[in-house]
Amino acid sequence: MAFLLKPFLLTTILYFTLLAPVNSQNCGCGSGLCCSKYGYCGTSDAYCGTGCQAGPCYAPPTKNNCGCSAGLCCSQYGYCGTGNDYCGTGCQGGPCYASPPTKTSQNCSCAAGLCCSQYGYCGTGNAYCGAGCQAGPCYSNASPPPPKTSQNCGCSAGQCCSRYGYCGTGNDYCGTGCQAGPCYASPSTNGVSVADIVTQTFFDNILSTGQNNRICPGKGFYSRDAFLTAIGSYPAFGKTGTVDDSKREIAAFFAHVTHETYYLCYIEEIGGASHNYCDSSNTQYPCVPGKSYYGRGPIQISWNFNYGPAGKSIGFDGLGSPETVAKDPIISFKTAVWDWMENVHPLLVSGQGFGATIRSINGPLECDGKNPTTVNLRVGYYKYYCQMLGVDPGQNLTC
Repeated sequence: MAFLLKPFLLTTILYFTLLAPVNSQNCGCGSGLCCSKYGYCGTSDAYCGTGCQAGPCYAPPTKNNCGCSAGLCCSQYGYCGTGNDYCGTGCQGGPCYASPPTKTSQNCSCAAGLCCSQYGYCGTGNAYCGAGCQAGPCYSNASPPPPKTSQNCGCSAGQCCSRYGYCGTGNDYCGTGCQAGPCYASPSTNGVSVADIVTQTFFDNILSTGQNNRICPGKGFYSRDAFLTAIGSYPAFGKTGTVDDSKREIAAFFAHVTHETYYLCYIEEIGGASHNYCDSSNTQYPCVPGKSYYGRGPIQISWNFNYGPAGKSIGFDGLGSPETVAKDPIISFKTAVWDWMENVHPLLVSGQGFGATIRSINGPLECDGKNPTTVNLRVGYYKYYCQMLGVDPGQNLTC
């Protein structure tokens, strides 16, 4: 989801050991990207650290504290930055994480209508607006009664009963899943055929860009058929608003998928098993001993509080068998579309633009000037796919 700490490229270290270094001086990387020792383009230690061939490669630290600027962490390897790779395990100095990263409501900077979760991420739903919510339309702010089974939740006149059984007003209560009261009418679908937009040619273009002459775990895993089967469970995906709106949503979805998996080349987060994505305070979706909830699939779903509800909604044991997301291509795509419909789709259909989708997915690490290079990469993918689909990308593209 939306929206959580996820490295740019994902796979196991085994595949990296099989890759031959690239001798090209520039690897063909865009401005601001490093050419790793294996010839891949990106940012962070894996690209700009040891063996970096070209681009803004990191220089070895000269001080015990890396000489990092205020607000930056000194990673275990002596590099400066933010996020789990720098402030997590082995962090030497700066605002290192003592546990899963938390943020205050002052710097969550969520858009109107979004909640700031206990970990500082923006979104809607119980994972964001429930226990630990710091700011926005938090469920607890409405002093809700316990969830009820009656049709009206016992809400006062003029209030909606949300899908979680709480009383209030606004999109979180009267929108998707509203049980009773002045619920908002669901946006009508437009009858567009997603299959006619995501043609085999369109899909193959993504695959060939990432998988041509590379060793990719995604080869033979991700397919157009698996994608189309997965969206069959989400009838509003790519079918809300005008035909152009449908094309923009599909372009946005694949822009983020491209960024998270390098053109569907990777299935699992690089080094994911070494990171702790267990929120032990979440009792609704408790971690199962021995299981890891690192990024997997097209959108790189991570954390137990996402695997749990995703599995419950889709029909697999997300907590007890999270590895299913990396083994079953249909479930893998379903987790991506589930996450999208829960946290991103409402932003697009309400006209907030592509920039709002970036903020929802990884805003705390990228938006408001934190990582303009990565934001521009996502926007570039989006514009490219909009061009392929023959639609104007619209306004509000950045965050």
